[in-house]
Formats: sequence, C-alpha cells, structure tokens
Amino acid sequence: MLDSYDVAAWEYDLIEQMINSSCTECPLIILNDRPVVALSKFKIFWKKRRTLVYHIFNSIDERLSRNKVDAFKIKNLSEILSGAQVIRVKPIQKASLDYFEPDDIGRIKEYGLDILVRIGFRILRGDIFKVSRYGVWSYHHGDNRINRGSPPGFWEVVEDQPETGIILQRLSDNLDGGQVLYRSWTKTDPFSPARNRGYCYMRSVPFLKRQIALLYRLGEDRFFTGIKKFEREFDFYDNKLYKIPSNLVMLWLTIRLSGRIIYRVFRNRFYSDRWHLLFDLKSDLSTSFRTFKKIPQPKNRCWSHPHLLHVDGRHYIFFKESLPPVKKSHISLIEIDEQRNMGNPTKVLERDYPLSYPFVFEWGGHYYMVPESSANKTIELYESLNFPYRWGFKMTLMDNIVASNTTLFYYREKWWLFTAIAENEGTSPDDELFLFFSDQLFTSKWESHPFNPIVSDVKKAKPAGKVFEKNGKIFRPSQDCSQRAGCGFHLNEIVSLSETEYHEKSVAHVEPHWDKAVRATKTFTYENGLTIIDAMEKKFR
Repeated sequence: MLDSYDVAAWEYDLIEQMINSSCTECPLIILNDRPVVALSKFKIFWKKRRTLVYHIFNSIDERLSRNKVDAFKIKNLSEILSGAQVIRVKPIQKASLDYFEPDDIGRIKEYGLDILVRIGFRILRGDIFKVSRYGVWSYHHGDNRINRGSPPGFWEVVEDQPETGIILQRLSDNLDGGQVLYRSWTKTDPFSPARNRGYCYMRSVPFLKRQIALLYRLGEDRFFTGIKKFEREFDFYDNKLYKIPSNLVMLWLTIRLSGRIIYRVFRNRFYSDRWHLLFDLKSDLSTSFRTFKKIPQPKNRCWSHPHLLHVDGRHYIFFKESLPPVKKSHISLIEIDEQRNMGNPTKVLERDYPLSYPFVFEWGGHYYMVPESSANKTIELYESLNFPYRWGFKMTLMDNIVASNTTLFYYREKWWLFTAIAENEGTSPDDELFLFFSDQLFTSKWESHPFNPIVSDVKKAKPAGKVFEKNGKIFRPSQDCSQRAGCGFHLNEIVSLSETEYHEKSVAHVEPHWDKAVRATKTFTYENGLTIIDAMEKKFR
C-alpha cells in the first residue's frame, strides 16, 4: 500500500528484501490516488506556527547529524515493482482516517492476498483489515507500551530514555491495540533525535522479511502461538499521548539537550574512560563484586573483555589491551596461580586490525581462540602453537560479516556459535544475537538457527562471556548496551537449545553500583574458582 513509487530508502530496502525472498511474491500495488494538496508557503507557516521551534530544530538537527546510511533518501520503486498489478484508490478521508470504498474492497479481495503491507496512506479504518488472510501489517517506531504518538524517535532522546522500541504489528480499528508481530529495542542516541530516528528506521528493515518467512515456514497456528511472547496479559498504557511540542516546550527541551551536549564535551575534554580487570578467587563462583580486587595495570593501558583458561593449576587471563587514544587493540595475557601470584602482562596476538573479546577454549587436547575481528568483517579461529604465548591463524569460520563477541558452546554433540551481528549497513551489532550450529568445529558452513535473531534487544543481546553450566543449568552472560557499551550485564538461563528451538530467560542483572568510581561493566567469566569481570572508571586526564 503506497502513496507513491517514490519512497524513503528504508522502505525501498524492506520492499526489495520481500521481492527477493523465496517465501513471498508481490502481485498487487494499492496506490493512493488521492491528490496531495499543495499549500502556499504562508499556509505552511500558519499551519506550523505553534510548533515552529520544533521544525527549525529538526531542520538543523537533520543537517548536522548524519547516519552512515541515509534512511530517508528518496528512491523509486518503479523498476523493482514493474511486474505487479496496480489498483488506484481514492480513500474516503475523515479527519486523519482513511476508509476504502466498497468497490475498491471488492477489487482487492479478488487477488486472494495473504498480507497487506502498509507503507503509505494515513490511519486505516474499516473493511480493509478483512481483505487479506493475515490482515494489514505496519511498523510503529517506538515502544507502544511507553511512547504513543509522535514524532518517532524524538521523545526518547529529549527525555533521556536509554532505549528506543520498534514494533511490527497487525493493524486493527484499535489504533494502539494491534497484534504485535515483532518487538525490538535499540540504543537511543543521547543527543540527536534525527540520528536516532534514522537509525531506528534502518534497524527495522529486516523485521518484515523475517516474520513473513517465519509464518511461511511454521504455518499459521505455530506462528501466531509463538508471537504471543511479545504481548502482555494486560496492555495498560498510563503515559501521556506524545505529540509535536509547542514552541515554549521545545525551547525548554532545546536548553536541556544543549546542556547535556555541553556536559559531554566537557567530560570528554577533561576526563577519559579507563577499563581494568577485577577478580575474586575462591572455591566457587563469586557474586559479591565489592570484594573483587583490581589487577594492577600500567597507567596508559585499558584492559577489558577477559576470558579464562585453567591449565595445570594456573589461571590464564586473556584480554583486550588498548592504548588510548589509539583505537587499535590487541590480545594480551596475564597468569595467576592458586596463591594469587601474578605474572607480567604479555602481548600474545596482534593483527593489522583491532582485536578484542578473546574467546578461548580447549578441544581435543588443543587450545583455540576466537577473537572479535569485526573490523575485518570475519570470524576467525586461532590455534595455540606454543601455549599460552604463541597463536597461529587456523581458519575463517565466517566472512563478509560484521559480527561481535562470538562465543562457542559445545552441547549435545554439536557446536553452537552465538554472535552479535549488524545485519544491515549502518546498524550496530549490539542490538541482535544470532545463533548458528554445526557438527564440526573446523568448518565455514554454519547453519543459521530458524529463529534468528534469537534475541533482538540492546539490553541483553550481545554476548558477555563464556556460556557455562552450573547446578544442571546453562547460563549465557550478555551485555547491557542500552545506555552505553557496558552499563551492566545479564545472566540468562538457556531453557531450550536445539536445531528448531531456542528460549532463554534473564535470571540476574548486574549494574556497576558497588563502587562510586565504577561507571560500567560488560564482561563476566568464571572458570575453576576464578571469577573475573571488567570495569570502567572515569579518570581525570
């Protein structure tokens, strides 16, 4: 359902993905033939006079704040939709609502459609919801349990909300009560509503393709049973209805936002973030972080993303080491014995591109490492040539992929590969977790889990350490990236893990409140009595 063949880039991309999918075909375009009334400059000004400050702010914001990919660049659909039939309709307009004429409803019904996808038109009402088998599907950019109204992506920034929600829904006559087909959250840009809006729209592109493919594969009953996880028992909404702010309100919001920007500039000028490692060594997993001890490190270094191996009575801590302000990083090692005696830090792996998150493990009497190499668009496997100091490249597990914090887990005679992926250009891997599996470790042919991404939530998607078993249960640490990279971490119990099912639930959430100096923590790992985390402190330059 289109207003025009000229659409925003994010809309073009999602339509192109559907057309290229093996699960879908697009036989019909419903084109809004209601002419757009051109207003004079004076009438436009008069119409916007009460919200003029917002429109000036938004215009400046769009010019100054650019995303890597412009979500709203105009692109034309004529070529990729050339094979579809076209029905032109003139909806009956009542206030902000669009109703379809009975004759148009009859013409659309003749095509026997499964789904109508709303890209254009205004708020729909009436029999159009009954035309296709599974209704009218549409996006809402914002968490409809927190933000209802408009403008999308704006209030989350000015009200300093840590994440911005996105939903795909099946529309109904209840404006905000449509059936939720998919729900996701991404990190809110702290300063720019325009940048936040553009990022959210690009992030939402794959949702439609994913859910249509899932419906195609699972069938109607299993699909609609599965999406019940996105709903609450009672969908109460106790917040205000958001709208474009008046001139006076927008002036105040601009002052608040400017103050936040000035504070960040001041902070970055006079303070720096320094990551270090904290540990506790005892007979069992440690849970009281105020008792953890800091591992001494040089003043000009940052240490983070620790991973562990316990070999012959010694603990080997592999970690990311960087020298700010240089962005390039490498993998280093420090040893601790059972008496807490520590060796000197040693660099063990360096490439031409940054490395981090050195996931290490033992298999078949050999030691392996999968460091993050997203800057090279690869997932790489290394083997120890002379443990623990020499490591050699073994093979590429995946390439042409922007993947972060890859974590392997051997379970029920299969290898399971958890990794955070940026599926679309211009998006971040912090938001979504993908799962792959294989019978073999040394392979580049990993099968994608049918429910990928298995987590679509910036608060708990990104891996934050080794998957471990305790008391007969399996736990996956995950990073909370909603406010910043490392504002905390979750422990998630993996309830079901198979080639056809995945389900986890958060059983613990850790935030850096045990010490006023600690501002962030993002990795948790445990091995044979040693528990280690990373923590960030704000230091005066």
